[in-house]
Amino acid sequence: MRHLVVLFFLSACNVSAFDQFGFVTAPDLGLGGSDLASVTSDAGARGQLGAACTGTSTSSTCASIWTCFTDAQWTDGMCSNVCSPADPTACGLDGACKTVGTQSVCLVKCGPVNKCRNGYDCCDGQGTTLAAGNCAPKDSHFCGK
Repeated sequence: MRHLVVLFFLSACNVSAFDQFGFVTAPDLGLGGSDLASVTSDAGARGQLGAACTGTSTSSTCASIWTCFTDAQWTDGMCSNVCSPADPTACGLDGACKTVGTQSVCLVKCGPVNKCRNGYDCCDGQGTTLAAGNCAPKDSHFCGK
């Protein structure tokens, strides 16, 4: 019965779907700005942490706070930053500083609901995981390869 109530609520609110990160998407309600900004994350969204990117560190499709990593291991490029694991705030709420290869970088958090984009797996530093982890290149040491 609870599932029927949730489905009714979602359809009554004109919710259209869940996006690739497991967040509810809905039409613009005309309230100005992003109507769902307070309840969703934009990690992995165009130009944000974890998003695919092109360009150089000085001119890329990443938001100004991120750098486009385009080395071969970063499938389709990835918006990120070099960071220090000692600073838990370096990657914002949606990311964590993890060591991939010889470099510490910001990686998007993932888990059962928040999936990684193509070319990346949800990993815990030793291998892939279905629990909480971070999106990293599938063939990286961080993913146990």
